Amino acid sequence: MVRWELSSIKPMLHPSFSQLASKKPNGTHSSDLQSDVTFRRLQDVRESKVIVAVRELHLATTLVFCFSDGSVEFRSRSTLDLLPHDEADRVSSMAQVGLEFLPGDPYPEAVAAACVMQFNMAYVGYGNHHDDLSATMQSFQKQYLKDRPDEANGFVEAFLSDMYRITQLNVDYSGDIKTELYLKNALHQKALSLQLSLGYQGEQQHRTLSYKVSFAILQLRWAALTLVMGLKSNSSSPEAEFNRTEMVRSFFGIISWTLSLMNYIMDELLTLVTEIEENGPLSYDLLEAKIQAHNTPVLALLFVSQSRLLFKYTFRLFRSINVEAMQNRSQNPTWRELVAIFTASPVPTRLFEKVITDVETSVRSIYESHQFPDTERKEVEKKMLISGSVPPQLWPAVESLLTKTLKSVSEGINRAGLFFHDISWIGLSDDKASDRWRKEHRLDIVLLCDGGFGAREGDDGLVG
Repeated sequence: MVRWELSSIKPMLHPSFSQLASKKPNGTHSSDLQSDVTFRRLQDVRESKVIVAVRELHLATTLVFCFSDGSVEFRSRSTLDLLPHDEADRVSSMAQVGLEFLPGDPYPEAVAAACVMQFNMAYVGYGNHHDDLSATMQSFQKQYLKDRPDEANGFVEAFLSDMYRITQLNVDYSGDIKTELYLKNALHQKALSLQLSLGYQGEQQHRTLSYKVSFAILQLRWAALTLVMGLKSNSSSPEAEFNRTEMVRSFFGIISWTLSLMNYIMDELLTLVTEIEENGPLSYDLLEAKIQAHNTPVLALLFVSQSRLLFKYTFRLFRSINVEAMQNRSQNPTWRELVAIFTASPVPTRLFEKVITDVETSVRSIYESHQFPDTERKEVEKKMLISGSVPPQLWPAVESLLTKTLKSVSEGINRAGLFFHDISWIGLSDDKASDRWRKEHRLDIVLLCDGGFGAREGDDGLVG
């Protein structure tokens, strides 16, 4: 492997020239000289195996080398030094060590309760992963509840509800909560990841609402964490400026996916309103039937307080990124590409922020006017998060969204552009284009872009 180093060197004048220049009004200063770019070959790194693919991880700071013998190496991008990785003999599932369910018809409630206790012990007690627990529950579903979908859904909902209860994990962020405190709580990520894995039913099957809600919140959480960590770099050195440009380019997928999610939500809402108007007066039962028929999580993503919190935080970061991009677009093509990503969105971000604000105001008004106790409010939030459906208690807020807020923002939306906007790759829709994309591509869930791998039988279409 041949390595090259590209560096920028600022020419320096002898101090005597600086003294001479200070006596003349139009003298030459060192700051007026253009930087020289040098291209230097570093020491080669030799490998005895054939490299068949190279991928980037961790904002392009880590390189992954895939070899012809099936092995994989992780190396630092700057030095190509080998990075440590997990041991190959680590047990990752109970099935790996021979666990299987005995013949019979066990009670799903008992299995759910046992899995909840195991999750609490594994993570809260030992800080461990829950891959084995997820594999065990999926095995139980396939073996005993395959032909009983109602019981399977009840089993998953009972487990998730008890999991949030026994771990005392707060899911109500409808008040004035600092986003940083939410992002620092790693238990949220564990719980959502487990909810996502239980909603996966196979590559050829559409995802459940529970899967879609947890998947979208996990990606919004990752986007917020990545953006806020990247934007902390404020050094003005030439090397730091180069690294910042590289970092901004790694944001393209995250920003594009989040904007596509925004356009998907608005398109689905407008479609729901149109279909409901054609079938009769707006009602909770009719809307719920349409949501189940479309298998769409858009209302849940607007009314679950976690996703609203992340939307508000992420779009504040978008505003600062967009301002910086507008200031630097004339000097750097990377910033111009970033401006193009924002301007190409059929739904302006300011209109979506208004939708989020209106929903937030309506939900708070309901909670305050009906004097919801903390326990009932947390139960409402938990039910929305797990089921992907908005409960009847929040129907006035839903009605206000569909009849007032949407009408006030629809004039600023490019409806033709929204109709043709590609949302097949975000992993939430069930149309034919999305099914075809999942079969032919895999989503890199770190960079939120096309992972470049064809989806294989048995995986969930994700890479990263």
